[in-house]
Amino acid sequence: MSQNSQSTVDSDAIVDKKDKMEKLQYPADREFEKIIDDYLSREAIIEHHKRRAGLLMCNHSTSTIADASRRIFYGYDSFKFFQREALESDTTTKSSAFRWHSESSQREVLSDLREQKRKATAHGEKKVHVRDVSEDGDDLEVNLEFTVEKRGKLQGLARRRKSTKFTVKNFDSDGTSTVLHEYDKVNQQTAITEFLDGWNEQREAAGKEPVSTDPVSLTELGIRNRVAYVRDLMTMETENWTRKNVEGVQVQRDETVGEDEEDEDLDAELDGIRNAALSGNNLDNNEFVQKCEKNGFYLSQVEVRYEHKDVARRVVVEIDFKTSRRVTFEVSITETKLQSESGWIKSDFSATRRRDIREEFREQVLNRYDEYLSGETTLALE
Repeated sequence: MSQNSQSTVDSDAIVDKKDKMEKLQYPADREFEKIIDDYLSREAIIEHHKRRAGLLMCNHSTSTIADASRRIFYGYDSFKFFQREALESDTTTKSSAFRWHSESSQREVLSDLREQKRKATAHGEKKVHVRDVSEDGDDLEVNLEFTVEKRGKLQGLARRRKSTKFTVKNFDSDGTSTVLHEYDKVNQQTAITEFLDGWNEQREAAGKEPVSTDPVSLTELGIRNRVAYVRDLMTMETENWTRKNVEGVQVQRDETVGEDEEDEDLDAELDGIRNAALSGNNLDNNEFVQKCEKNGFYLSQVEVRYEHKDVARRVVVEIDFKTSRRVTFEVSITETKLQSESGWIKSDFSATRRRDIREEFREQVLNRYDEYLSGETTLALE
């Protein structure tokens, strides 16, 4: 077998294992920068600076956080923190969704995607192209393949092929459909963005109707509905799961609200809102919504513990709303337990079971978001 053919048969499992082994080493400057760029979110780096260095930055800021290549700025302890975050990001699969708008028929879009596959048309820096496309009733499933570049001390620049897929649910040529996506790597998210951007440019150039997308974003809601919506997510129960406790929250502030407030007063209000959310006090009435609205605070991330209604299972579900176009929201499972004679013990659920749980909660996130976006629930808060 030739050297060229050998480089194309590495399985994802072997590649992922090799990636993890390389990240366990103390890397050269350019490799350290690559770890930060490829595996860590902006939110993780901001959280690190807040906890370790006392630096605060707004998530909506576009300024550079720090030059990752200047490793001396971070130090070895910081590298270990980033290393741990990168390794954890490899194993946490997330479920997300965004909206898809198209006036073209399902048949036309399917035909165009098949043409993209036939020509192996590549888009963006990752050279994203359609590997396969299929339809199931009103649903379209699109499999993409893309290139990931990685620099190493021994092998230089390595290019590997990766894949991801998304599903357009209930295709509607007269309105809005929902795109569902499962991923565990940031590059799987950016690959979809690069593909849709490039594909749309080609469609417009050919005189075809473009496909536009919208995020499921808190910024689309007014501050009051923003608070009430996430409050509802914290207090909701699903068909199979009973809410037990709020394990954690992340609070952000709308910079356009209450700008004349004193910092000390804001800190006190923020602590009160955070404590109320964690303890569950007043979450079910309007007092919590009004207090957040007055001070411009809203919850952007929640972790809630649930227990199954029929089986002795316990999970902690995290719902995290992002501020970037690339990611809208993420539903992930941060803890899984089973009940034994000695109490609740940690237990790994199968990938299928975890996916089913994420999908159940993702559906709730989408349904309630549509209600608030359309104003159906606003009157209940007056």
